[in-house]
Amino acid sequence: MRHTTFGIILILLGIFLGLCFFVQDTTLVLRLWPLLIIVYAILAHGLNPAYRGGLMVVALVLLMDALAPSILGSGYGWFWALLLIFVGLLILFSATEHGPHKKKVKVHPGPSPQETRSVKFSVREETDEGTTDADSASTVRGGIEMTDETKHEGRDTNGGEKAGATAVEGEYSGEGAHFFADVPEGAERLICDLDFNAGRLELTGDTDRLFEIETGPGSDVEPQVEVTLEEVDGVQAVKLRIHQAHFKSSVRMFGVRTEWTLKLNDRLPLTMSCDINAAKAHMDFSKLRLVSLTMDNNAAASEVRIGSREDEASLDIDNNAAKLDLVLPAGFAYEATVDSNVGKHNVTELLPRRTDGRYFSDDLDTNPRKIKMHLENNAAKLNLRKQ
Repeated sequence: MRHTTFGIILILLGIFLGLCFFVQDTTLVLRLWPLLIIVYAILAHGLNPAYRGGLMVVALVLLMDALAPSILGSGYGWFWALLLIFVGLLILFSATEHGPHKKKVKVHPGPSPQETRSVKFSVREETDEGTTDADSASTVRGGIEMTDETKHEGRDTNGGEKAGATAVEGEYSGEGAHFFADVPEGAERLICDLDFNAGRLELTGDTDRLFEIETGPGSDVEPQVEVTLEEVDGVQAVKLRIHQAHFKSSVRMFGVRTEWTLKLNDRLPLTMSCDINAAKAHMDFSKLRLVSLTMDNNAAASEVRIGSREDEASLDIDNNAAKLDLVLPAGFAYEATVDSNVGKHNVTELLPRRTDGRYFSDDLDTNPRKIKMHLENNAAKLNLRKQ
């Protein structure tokens, strides 16, 4: 859930509660609560359209029963009948979208070009026409070419990589897929922007490539990758944006299935920004050179492990209606500012000292290795601990 959606729902709830003080018949206002579900279904663009429609139908039935119970009859009898019809239509729609069944193919040892399909994304450095300045910023632009042939854009005629080019590649095998790219020549820093919704995510640093993503069997969502190479603060930085792209048209009764294992380069200093929404995530930065982490953890259950490869790191985390386990490395001094609203946290167990709303450990002034944090905890649980 985005901050805007969550904020609008809270504002509407506050308006309803405020009207109770000005309307004589307060029960009339309280009976309008299904409108909150309708507003959420309209604003929650990330949800499956079938679920958004289902939420609106259920909310309308509840609203009709609250305002005019005579229309539906006594109780919720008509509601359950309507719900069964709606569920049945979803099942029929899902069945018709799958198409004819295909025979299962047994995979024998050895490569089989019929069972593996490759997707090549060419990524090239280009400068504006007429620009001759060697210090001008370059842009890496990606194009997708789906082919089983050996000739790919961004490669020379002998199959090797052209100078100044890298490639993002995808290999499909069975129900899983593997996406990866090499580090562009001259890259000195990695800036990664990740958006992950409704699924399971494993993040590690066990690769010397720019990134690798493996999708689980039967996953409905594959990664969409955007790569740019430009100068940031005087160094050549690779900007890597990873988000989800739906590629199956069938409707699942219980939402999409997404399982990713994401590996990031363990050599480049890393600036990480991520949105984790309605998901379960295990993000292990122990082997990564994490310099900065900005994270929104919304309606999710996440575990984040911070490594010790860099002497200083900054964390800016919003934990909203979610659960977050934040594991910090030993041997560091810690400093944190905490904004907690209707939430639970244990920051004082690890940072026992406080001055003007700033929590810190006893060795903050003497330890050269530091982790600075800004933590927002809204209707959520935050558990802070050392490795």
